[in-house]
Amino acid sequence: MELLYKLFSYAWFQGFIMLFLLRIVTFILRRRYKDKLANKDIIVEIFVLIIFLGIPFISEFVLGINNVFKYTIIFAIIGMGCEFLFDLIWYVLTGSRLYRYFKANLLGFTSWFIFPYWAAAGLYFYGSWQFLTLLFPAMALPTVDILPLLKDLSFISLLTALIILFIFGFVQYIRGRSIKTNGFQDYKYTIIVLMIWVPILYFIYTFNNPFLAIYFIFTSITGIVLEGKLSMKLRNLYGESFWLYYRKNIFKQGTSLLILPIWGAAALLALLLFNIFLT
Repeated sequence: MELLYKLFSYAWFQGFIMLFLLRIVTFILRRRYKDKLANKDIIVEIFVLIIFLGIPFISEFVLGINNVFKYTIIFAIIGMGCEFLFDLIWYVLTGSRLYRYFKANLLGFTSWFIFPYWAAAGLYFYGSWQFLTLLFPAMALPTVDILPLLKDLSFISLLTALIILFIFGFVQYIRGRSIKTNGFQDYKYTIIVLMIWVPILYFIYTFNNPFLAIYFIFTSITGIVLEGKLSMKLRNLYGESFWLYYRKNIFKQGTSLLILPIWGAAALLALLLFNIFLT
C-alpha cells in the first residue's frame, strides 16, 4: 500500500495508468464493434470519463493524495471556459475561426466531450511540474496570494493590448494607411500573444525565479505536440475528426503553431491552481 501511495503521488504515473487502461478499452471495443467506433461516441466517452476521472478520484479519496481530483475537475471547467472565450474573441476580432469542434460542440468553440481530456491536461501540467522540479530543485512552487495576483495580471494584460494597439495605429497613421479590421492580421495576433505572455513574464519576474521559464517553455512545446498526437488518435478512434485547426496547422490539422502561446496560458492557470489545491 505504501508503494502504491508513493507511485500515485506522481501525476506522470497516473497518466501512464490512464493511457494503459484506455488502450485496453479501445482494443476491447474495436473487437466488439469491428470498426472505427463510428456512431459509438457516447460509449467511448463514458469509458474515457471513467478512466480519466477515475484515476484522480482514486488518488484523492482512496489513497488520500492531496486534492488531485478537485484540481483536475476545476482545471477542466476553467480550461473549457477559457477555450470557448478565446476562440470567440478570435472570431470577433478576425471574423474567422482558428479551430472548430465537430462533436457535441458548443457553437464549435469547445465540446462537452473534451471535458475529460482537459482534466487529463491538468494532470499533465502537474506531472510536468513534478518532473521538472526533480531536474531543477531550485524551481520551487511560488506561494502566491491568488486574487491580488489575478488583478495585477489582468491589468497588465489589458494595458499590453492597449499599448500594442496604439503602436500599430500610430505606425499605420505615419505610413498613411488605415488599420484593417476584417480578417486575420498580424497586429491582432500580436495583441493576443502579448496579452498572454507579458503577464507570464511579469509572473516570472515577480517571483525572481528564472527556472519558472523552463516550466512554461517545456509545457508549451510538449503540450502542442501532445494535442496534435491526441487529435490523430481520436480521429482513428472515432473514425472522423474531433476538431480541426484552419491556420498554420500541423499534425494533419490536429493543432496549430498559433496556439503555442495559449498553452503557456494554460500552464499559468495550472500553476495558480497548484497553490490552491496541491500545496
